Amino acid sequence: MQEVSLKKVYDDTARLFIQIYRSGFIPNVIAPVYRGGCSIIGPTIIELFEATGNNNFYHAPFKASSYQRPGERKGVKFEGLGVLKERLNLEDKVLIVEDIIDEGKTFEKIMQELKLVTPNVRFAVLYWRKDKHDGNLIPDYYVEEVSEWINFPHEVSDLARENIESIRNRGGPWIEIADILKK
Repeated sequence: MQEVSLKKVYDDTARLFIQIYRSGFIPNVIAPVYRGGCSIIGPTIIELFEATGNNNFYHAPFKASSYQRPGERKGVKFEGLGVLKERLNLEDKVLIVEDIIDEGKTFEKIMQELKLVTPNVRFAVLYWRKDKHDGNLIPDYYVEEVSEWINFPHEVSDLARENIESIRNRGGPWIEIADILKK
């Protein structure tokens, strides 16, 4: 498992925005996927579009999950996707924002669901596990191909189960958090 710093996530989010913006794709709907896409990634992408004067869009996060913990897959479940789909129409340009695509099962299911409503859906992700992807879908925008499980700064529950010392090593208030979680 590889841990990435908050600064790396933030800088890679800026790189991701540059790719999207330079492509000429200006969405009118931005939908960060909870939890990863809603961390710093989705809000930063939204803020950057607003800073460039592109602020006439709807944004709504939704939850998509297919993992219990690293390596343990379950079926893809959605919360809030129906609300987003009800709001969409054929002309909408939708940008899905996520932190990582691992095997691609959730990615494929999201794209299947949204393309039932509008054909213009693009997927932006920081990291892509291309080596594990067994489908035909490729994210429209990504910053880096990775080859191992990534643990993001906002992911504490995975570390609490697997590597509590990693939380403690963050220092400061995280030492006390590690002590609380160890109980």
